[in-house]
Amino acid sequence: MGWKKRLKKIKKQNWKNKIVRFEPTEEDLKMFGEGNPPQLKDTPFKIREDYLCLGEIENMPDHFIYVDNKGKIYWGYHDDMFRLLSVEEV
Repeated sequence: MGWKKRLKKIKKQNWKNKIVRFEPTEEDLKMFGEGNPPQLKDTPFKIREDYLCLGEIENMPDHFIYVDNKGKIYWGYHDDMFRLLSVEEV
């Protein structure tokens, strides 16, 4: 396993049971967004909303489980549009 894969794996392990924020980049919004304010198509997540990340699904590499503030569970989503929040932000 190369150093990039190891670093990504460490990052994922640190996300388990942590609060993350859905923050797609401007480039993501240009590619996938629609409406005003832009909302991403084909995703249940709301921009700048916080979610609890329960971690990576063990037998689905690069796919995670998220829970919103109402308790709704979303599983099988990638982490590339989420940002781990600092203690001060929570």
